[in-house]
Amino acid sequence: MRLTLSLFLLLMVAPGSTFAQSNKVSFYFSAHPDDWQLFMGVNAFKDIEAASSSNNARVVFIYTTAGEANCYGGTTVNKRYYLARQEGANRSVQFCSDIYSPHADWSTGSVMIPGVTNHAILQLKYKNIVCYFLRLPDGCFEQTPNTMAKLANGLIASLTATDTSTTYYGYKDLVETVRNIVDYESSTLKDPEVWIQASDWDESVNPQDHPDHRQTGRLATEIAAKVGYANVALFEGYNTCNKPSNLAPEEVAMEASLHSQVAYGMTKNGYPTEWDPQSQCGHVEWTNKNYYRIFSTATTAKTATSLLKLNPNPAGNNINLAYEVTDGGPVTIVLYNMLGNKEATIVDEKKGTGVYTMSYDMTPFASGNYIIHGSIAGHLYTLKFTKL
Repeated sequence: MRLTLSLFLLLMVAPGSTFAQSNKVSFYFSAHPDDWQLFMGVNAFKDIEAASSSNNARVVFIYTTAGEANCYGGTTVNKRYYLARQEGANRSVQFCSDIYSPHADWSTGSVMIPGVTNHAILQLKYKNIVCYFLRLPDGCFEQTPNTMAKLANGLIASLTATDTSTTYYGYKDLVETVRNIVDYESSTLKDPEVWIQASDWDESVNPQDHPDHRQTGRLATEIAAKVGYANVALFEGYNTCNKPSNLAPEEVAMEASLHSQVAYGMTKNGYPTEWDPQSQCGHVEWTNKNYYRIFSTATTAKTATSLLKLNPNPAGNNINLAYEVTDGGPVTIVLYNMLGNKEATIVDEKKGTGVYTMSYDMTPFASGNYIIHGSIAGHLYTLKFTKL
């Protein structure tokens, strides 16, 4: 299957961008219950914190598979295992949410979401965070006969949830069902800024990732194109194991704390922990890095219209910056080190409508990790990069 989307694309390799927190709905598409904590954890942590104490922010998690990992055939689904992973995911949400706001109770129920037919989907709520568990079969690197990728490619006609709660009759049915979730949750705030986060589906950008990750990213991207009002962040997965760390110390702590909640959910229910610091390219290897690219499907004022990008990353003695100003306004771009100390002001002036490019000399600065904060006509961006 090939996506043919007419989108304004911004490629960048940067974690933890500072997105506007007011009137914002953030969707996190996760193939398995322990994906977003490892690959999207910093943005999710900050979004959950903001939403838990605000009436103008909302975070929605859409888990596509149950994560039962029934990779070696057989007809018995390990329900206890996928419930353990679900508990780890819920504990991650609750941990972030309770940091600056009082503890609350979860609400649990099954909701009917229309698609080609109506579908019963498990919905859990915690404060302003909503979790949908579709519980589709875990593809196990396509070792199983029924997977999202096979449904999308027309190799199977239908796909039944692991808990037999519902069946999707064709890929269009699945897409329309999840789109209705996105439309409904977006409508809970007036004229919100909408962000959709998912794994990158482009194998040239995100090679050797789990097929469930990539197919979930495809699903999220197609839905973003259909709704036409979202910013999309697509995250790299397994291949980042060998990439340099690009998170600040406090951000590493965020990801590690999220991962520890997942590990507790597993060990509490009798399964081995995913806390594996001695393993090469194990889970812990992903807690000090997030890499992603951003694009927008927005056709209305529901999203920022000014964009900032940086390349290459890692960089040598020069970095290239490009930004777009569509309405005119003040532009400030500042270089910081990872301790938050200001190193230099790169741009500080009013700019008219247009696309601007520039090169900045990094020769005076030592090797290491840096942060660029940009304010472009009132829209805030944070890019992180490594100087070699």
